[in-house]
Amino acid sequence: MKKNSRLLLLFLLLGMNQGMAQQKKDAYSFPVTPGTEAWKEFKTQQAMLDATQIPAETLRTMSTKGLVTTCLNYPMLPSMHAYGSLQEGFQAVASNFNGLQELLRRPDAGREIFKIYRLMDPKAITKIESKKQGAFTFDFTYVEMLLAQPTIIEKLTPAERKEVVRESFAKFKAKDEHLAIFGGYGEITSALVIGRVLKRENASAAYKSSQPTGADAMQVFLATGKVLDTQVINRIVADAQAFAK
Repeated sequence: MKKNSRLLLLFLLLGMNQGMAQQKKDAYSFPVTPGTEAWKEFKTQQAMLDATQIPAETLRTMSTKGLVTTCLNYPMLPSMHAYGSLQEGFQAVASNFNGLQELLRRPDAGREIFKIYRLMDPKAITKIESKKQGAFTFDFTYVEMLLAQPTIIEKLTPAERKEVVRESFAKFKAKDEHLAIFGGYGEITSALVIGRVLKRENASAAYKSSQPTGADAMQVFLATGKVLDTQVINRIVADAQAFAK
């Protein structure tokens, strides 16, 4: 049985500090994972969902650090890509996994997610063999979709939200330097984190500082992650610079 997910391999590549190592120890180890013989025995999606729930007592006592790692290791997490939008996919996955439901309730969830996010370096993709680069880019998708949830953003302080914008902007720029690998899809979730924080902070003055674009396109992007107009992304990135000063 595979003990480590792609994300944990990512931490090893980037260098885990002692705190991260402790976090890994506290994480739940799923008894059945994709690629194993036991997983191949499942005949329905419901059987997969049932087998990957966290026992109630384990979930109740797990630290938020461990819970974040557990959620990022969740075997069904990649299924969020199978929906009409990333937000729809995230909500569908969360509705079927008690770990994500618990994480979204934790008051310190945003801080713990951000600790992981800060360790992730898009530029490290050049050190990874090509066949694993796709999985590496999706690691950012999963962490950023967690960080972009309004319930997570709401629990951060104004200073923490500003730091999130700074970090997401830095990630966006780093991905842009390796656009041939990350693609526009890889930049979307960085922009979504920024845009939702700006919306939470009512940064209307910052939005007015850039060229106007369709309000509907902006609202669709912030609600779903769908890009109807690429100028929306450009606008958010420009406003991130003004907001994070």
